Amino acid sequence: MYSIAELQQCTGATRRTIHYYVQEGILPSPDGAGPRAVYNEDHRARLLAVTHLKRRGWPLERIRDYFARVPADDIARLANGGQPLADSVLVHLRDGGIEIAEPPGEVVTHYRVAPGVELLIAASATEGVRLAAERTIALLREVFADKGLT
Repeated sequence: MYSIAELQQCTGATRRTIHYYVQEGILPSPDGAGPRAVYNEDHRARLLAVTHLKRRGWPLERIRDYFARVPADDIARLANGGQPLADSVLVHLRDGGIEIAEPPGEVVTHYRVAPGVELLIAASATEGVRLAAERTIALLREVFADKGLT
């Protein structure tokens, strides 16, 4: 848990920026209000991820949309220097093609590639494996579309 001063210190964001991002829906509201407001790890990860995405030229509206469509572990991956999901995956996310399932002991992300075909990526997968799998999703969809199977 972080006070706003601690959150500022570990992310480099100003108090004004943090309040603005909450107002704009980029950050969730903190627990509590005023000087007793408490921020959590999700707030920290989102602030760091915003910095990475803004460096890539992403406007805040796109960042807010991205955060609304991806699971928290993808935002945390971004905060730690990872890459955002590919645009082809984001288009699929817009169609509701991603779900987070929580089978006992493992969290996985489901990507629907074609009717009856899903690619599962475990949260425990390495970043390299995850990025390679995400890049192949668009290729798999093209193969199924070329065969008239979508």
